[in-house]
Amino acid sequence: MLAYAYDIDPHFAWARATLDGCFDGPWERKFAVGTIFLHGAGSGTVQSVDGLEIVERKLREAVVDVRLPQIGAIKASTYTGDGYITVRHPETLAVEEALDFIAQTIRIDYSNSETPATLRDEWSKRLQYDRLYKPAWEMDSNLIM
Repeated sequence: MLAYAYDIDPHFAWARATLDGCFDGPWERKFAVGTIFLHGAGSGTVQSVDGLEIVERKLREAVVDVRLPQIGAIKASTYTGDGYITVRHPETLAVEEALDFIAQTIRIDYSNSETPATLRDEWSKRLQYDRLYKPAWEMDSNLIM
């Protein structure tokens, strides 16, 4: 994400600092950058991904990196999901709005689908769960006997 935010090649900068002993920074941040990981409701294999054309049409200039879910792939069990889209723009608010638009637009359907839901719906469910079921270390210490 450094490469996208500062419009530099961080690998080249590291190599130059390591091999030549030169540091060309500090650099000025030119862009806000954000990545949304693509998830869907259900289990099994990816059957379809809807909304990609709409996202491409609206956000073409802002999208800088994409890994799309592969049809037929088994649903990923990691937080990174089945793919991602990275966007950048000079204004942070524009990046936030782009990520929100992607979350509302992209829908992944699996072979064992639950009710189709947007990414926003999925994250809303997860946030509600997190509020209801806090980890033990966040519990009120007065309740311990």
